Amino acid sequence: MGTKKHFTIQRGDRIERTVVGKDGQKHTMPADRQGRHGHFTDEGQYRRAIEQAVAENQR
Repeated sequence: MGTKKHFTIQRGDRIERTVVGKDGQKHTMPADRQGRHGHFTDEGQYRRAIEQAVAENQR
């Protein structure tokens, strides 16, 4: 099993967090602080980081 990872992206005046669970499942929610595994302003980088974490945790 992988490691639970927290990524955030700045969307205007709010922050959105996506948590990738140990089994590779993704959960997205509002956040009040930056993620400890990455904070992004670029949508492409954000999605690539999440997909990489999902792939690693599904192995």
